[in-house]
Amino acid sequence: MRVEPLSEEVIDEVIPLEKLIKQYARNVQSEEFRGQLLSQFIEWEKQGFASCKVVYNEENELVAYFLLILNEELMDQFFYHAQERNSHCSYLAQIAVKKEAQGKGLGLQLMKLIQEISLQNGKKRLVLEVHSESLAYQWYRQLGFEEICSQVFLGMNLRESSNLS
Repeated sequence: MRVEPLSEEVIDEVIPLEKLIKQYARNVQSEEFRGQLLSQFIEWEKQGFASCKVVYNEENELVAYFLLILNEELMDQFFYHAQERNSHCSYLAQIAVKKEAQGKGLGLQLMKLIQEISLQNGKKRLVLEVHSESLAYQWYRQLGFEEICSQVFLGMNLRESSNLS
């Protein structure tokens, strides 16, 4: 495993990996938007606000990446919870491992690296967002993550006789 900083040169390789992430908004974001967001993370890393890494296997194939936010003000744009003090937290904004590289311990190695980077930056807690119906949710729970808040999506049928009338 070889870990390198995310760079503009590999964004086109990272975008297909990002599509593996099961977040609601991810499914409709254009590749152009995803590329712009990844470019922004590269800038944040240069400023010391984030740590953005890509991972290569022995065959020199890009098999994983992660985006870790270390800056409190930047983190507030992605995550806010009244009981969590963002100054003490790092926020794992993205992590993805290619399907063929899963189940081989790479994710655990990445989480250990993410923990190490967070601790080196004075963070005491790592937070992330995960879909509760995904396999990743159970994996994070096994690693020791606990629910700190719940985001719920609500819907209602619109009709003339609704409570809004």
